[in-house]
Amino acid sequence: AVVVVEAAYTLTSAATNFEVAAEVVAVVAIVAT
Repeated sequence: AVVVVEAAYTLTSAATNFEVAAEVVAVVAIVAT
């Protein structure tokens, strides 16, 4: 799950807003898992 989140974060790193969203999703995903 973490690998998928990291990949998504990398793909969205071009936009700051998406970076922040990806970080939030990553934290939620890790906590939920």
